[in-house]
Amino acid sequence: MMRAAGAELAPFSPLDDARLPENLGGLYLGGGYPELHAARLAENAALRAAIRDCSAAGRPVFAECGGFMYLCERLRDLEGREYPMCGVFPRTCVMRPKLSALGYREAVMPQKTFFGPAGTRLFGHEFHYSELLPDPADAGPRQFLQRGDTLAGYLHLHWGRTPEAPAAFARACRAAQP
Repeated sequence: MMRAAGAELAPFSPLDDARLPENLGGLYLGGGYPELHAARLAENAALRAAIRDCSAAGRPVFAECGGFMYLCERLRDLEGREYPMCGVFPRTCVMRPKLSALGYREAVMPQKTFFGPAGTRLFGHEFHYSELLPDPADAGPRQFLQRGDTLAGYLHLHWGRTPEAPAAFARACRAAQP
Protein backbone atom coordinates (compact mmCIF):
# COMPACT_ATOMS: atom_id res chain seq x y z
CA MET A 1 0.00 0.00 0.00
CA MET A 2 2.93 2.32 0.63
CA ARG A 3 4.33 1.60 -2.84
CA ALA A 4 0.89 2.13 -4.37
CA ALA A 5 0.87 5.53 -2.65
CA GLY A 6 4.16 6.42 -4.38
CA ALA A 7 6.65 5.48 -1.66
CA GLU A 8 10.01 4.01 -2.60
CA LEU A 9 10.92 1.53 0.13
CA ALA A 10 14.54 1.26 1.27
CA PRO A 11 15.04 -1.69 3.67
CA PHE A 12 17.77 -1.67 6.32
CA SER A 13 18.72 -3.74 9.35
CA PRO A 14 18.90 -2.24 12.87
CA LEU A 15 21.16 -5.18 13.74
CA ASP A 16 23.64 -4.98 10.88
CA ASP A 17 23.62 -1.53 9.26
CA ALA A 18 25.63 1.34 10.74
CA ARG A 19 23.55 4.00 8.96
CA LEU A 20 20.19 4.61 7.41
CA PRO A 21 19.72 4.50 3.63
CA GLU A 22 20.55 7.75 1.83
CA ASN A 23 17.94 10.45 1.14
CA LEU A 24 15.22 9.12 3.42
CA GLY A 25 12.07 11.18 3.59
CA GLY A 26 10.78 9.22 6.56
CA LEU A 27 11.12 6.07 8.56
CA TYR A 28 8.81 3.16 9.37
CA LEU A 29 9.86 0.79 12.16
CA GLY A 30 7.56 -2.20 12.24
CA GLY A 31 6.90 -4.70 14.96
CA GLY A 32 9.32 -7.36 16.05
CA TYR A 33 10.98 -8.72 19.13
CA PRO A 34 13.73 -6.29 20.19
CA GLU A 35 14.08 -8.12 23.51
CA LEU A 36 15.51 -11.11 21.62
CA HIS A 37 18.28 -8.94 20.15
CA ALA A 38 18.58 -6.21 22.80
CA ALA A 39 22.36 -6.55 23.23
CA ARG A 40 23.02 -6.33 19.47
CA LEU A 41 20.62 -3.42 19.05
CA ALA A 42 22.33 -1.61 21.94
CA GLU A 43 25.79 -2.25 20.47
CA ASN A 44 24.80 -0.57 17.19
CA ALA A 45 25.20 2.94 18.59
CA ALA A 46 25.78 4.47 15.15
CA LEU A 47 22.38 3.40 13.82
CA ARG A 48 20.62 4.31 17.07
CA ALA A 49 22.09 7.82 16.71
CA ALA A 50 21.08 8.00 13.03
CA ILE A 51 17.48 7.12 13.91
CA ARG A 52 17.46 9.68 16.73
CA ASP A 53 18.84 12.30 14.28
CA CYS A 54 16.21 11.40 11.66
CA SER A 55 13.49 12.02 14.22
CA ALA A 56 15.09 15.24 15.49
CA ALA A 57 15.38 16.52 11.90
CA GLY A 58 11.59 16.46 11.66
CA ARG A 59 11.26 13.64 9.18
CA PRO A 60 8.12 11.54 9.66
CA VAL A 61 8.84 8.47 11.78
CA PHE A 62 6.21 5.85 12.56
CA ALA A 63 7.00 2.93 14.86
CA GLU A 64 4.73 0.17 16.06
CA CYS A 65 5.21 -2.29 18.92
CA GLY A 66 8.82 -3.59 18.64
CA GLY A 67 9.76 -0.47 16.66
CA PHE A 68 8.18 1.65 19.40
CA MET A 69 10.20 -0.18 22.05
CA TYR A 70 13.34 0.47 19.98
CA LEU A 71 12.61 4.22 19.93
CA CYS A 72 12.43 4.37 23.73
CA GLU A 73 15.46 5.22 25.84
CA ARG A 74 15.86 1.81 27.47
CA LEU A 75 14.65 -1.77 27.27
CA ARG A 76 14.69 -3.92 30.41
CA ASP A 77 14.63 -7.69 29.87
CA LEU A 78 13.12 -10.36 32.11
CA GLU A 79 16.39 -10.72 34.05
CA GLY A 80 16.41 -6.99 34.86
CA ARG A 81 19.24 -6.07 32.46
CA GLU A 82 18.78 -2.72 30.77
CA TYR A 83 19.89 -1.89 27.25
CA PRO A 84 20.09 1.53 25.64
CA MET A 85 17.80 1.95 22.67
CA CYS A 86 17.39 4.99 20.37
CA GLY A 87 16.31 7.48 23.04
CA VAL A 88 13.73 9.34 20.95
CA PHE A 89 11.29 8.96 23.83
CA PRO A 90 12.79 9.23 27.35
CA ARG A 91 10.96 6.14 28.53
CA THR A 92 11.74 2.55 29.54
CA CYS A 93 9.99 -0.55 28.20
CA VAL A 94 9.99 -3.48 30.61
CA MET A 95 9.48 -7.09 29.57
CA ARG A 96 6.92 -9.03 31.61
CA PRO A 97 6.57 -12.83 31.93
CA LYS A 98 2.88 -12.69 31.00
CA LEU A 99 0.99 -11.13 28.11
CA SER A 100 0.40 -7.41 28.73
CA ALA A 101 -2.09 -6.75 25.94
CA LEU A 102 -3.95 -8.65 23.26
CA GLY A 103 -6.81 -7.59 21.04
CA TYR A 104 -8.15 -5.40 18.30
CA ARG A 105 -8.03 -1.68 18.93
CA GLU A 106 -9.30 1.59 17.56
CA ALA A 107 -7.23 4.70 18.13
CA VAL A 108 -8.52 8.24 17.77
CA MET A 109 -5.71 10.74 17.26
CA PRO A 110 -6.11 13.53 19.84
CA GLN A 111 -4.03 15.90 17.70
CA LYS A 112 -2.86 16.35 14.13
CA THR A 113 -0.32 13.80 12.88
CA PHE A 114 1.03 12.84 9.46
CA PHE A 115 -1.95 10.42 9.28
CA GLY A 116 -4.44 13.28 9.37
CA PRO A 117 -6.14 15.89 11.54
CA ALA A 118 -7.15 15.48 15.16
CA GLY A 119 -9.93 12.92 15.30
CA THR A 120 -8.37 10.64 12.66
CA ARG A 121 -9.31 7.02 13.43
CA LEU A 122 -6.78 4.20 13.07
CA PHE A 123 -7.39 0.49 13.52
CA GLY A 124 -5.12 -2.40 14.41
CA HIS A 125 -4.21 -4.92 17.04
CA GLU A 126 -2.00 -5.20 20.12
CA PHE A 127 0.04 -8.21 21.17
CA HIS A 128 2.96 -7.65 23.54
CA TYR A 129 4.66 -8.84 26.69
CA SER A 130 6.24 -5.52 27.59
CA GLU A 131 4.87 -2.40 29.18
CA LEU A 132 5.93 1.20 29.15
CA LEU A 133 6.92 2.43 32.60
CA PRO A 134 4.71 5.36 33.61
CA ASP A 135 6.06 8.87 33.37
CA PRO A 136 4.89 11.17 36.19
CA ALA A 137 4.79 14.06 33.71
CA ASP A 138 2.20 12.29 31.54
CA ALA A 139 -1.41 13.39 31.75
CA GLY A 140 -2.58 9.80 31.52
CA PRO A 141 -2.47 6.73 29.29
CA ARG A 142 -2.22 7.27 25.56
CA GLN A 143 -2.16 4.86 22.65
CA PHE A 144 0.71 6.71 20.98
CA LEU A 145 3.61 8.87 22.04
CA GLN A 146 4.37 11.80 19.76
CA ARG A 147 7.40 14.03 19.53
CA GLY A 148 7.37 16.37 16.56
CA ASP A 149 6.72 14.20 13.50
CA THR A 150 7.58 10.97 15.32
CA LEU A 151 4.61 8.84 16.30
CA ALA A 152 4.97 5.50 18.08
CA GLY A 153 2.90 3.03 20.06
CA TYR A 154 2.12 -0.62 20.62
CA LEU A 155 -0.67 -0.66 18.02
CA HIS A 156 0.07 -2.65 14.84
CA LEU A 157 -1.96 -0.76 12.25
CA HIS A 158 -4.24 -2.52 9.80
CA TRP A 159 -3.55 -0.54 6.63
CA GLY A 160 -6.46 -2.19 4.80
CA ARG A 161 -8.98 -0.77 7.28
CA THR A 162 -7.72 2.78 6.75
CA PRO A 163 -5.98 2.92 3.34
CA GLU A 164 -5.75 6.70 3.63
CA ALA A 165 -3.22 6.29 6.48
CA PRO A 166 -0.32 4.78 4.46
CA ALA A 167 -1.07 7.21 1.64
CA ALA A 168 -0.87 10.16 4.06
CA PHE A 169 2.36 8.81 5.57
CA ALA A 170 3.88 8.39 2.07
CA ARG A 171 2.93 12.00 1.19
CA ALA A 172 4.50 13.29 4.42
CA CYS A 173 7.69 11.35 3.69
CA ARG A 174 7.91 12.71 0.14
CA ALA A 175 7.43 16.25 1.44
CA ALA A 176 10.28 15.78 3.97
CA GLN A 177 12.74 14.11 1.59
CA PRO A 178 16.07 15.96 1.49
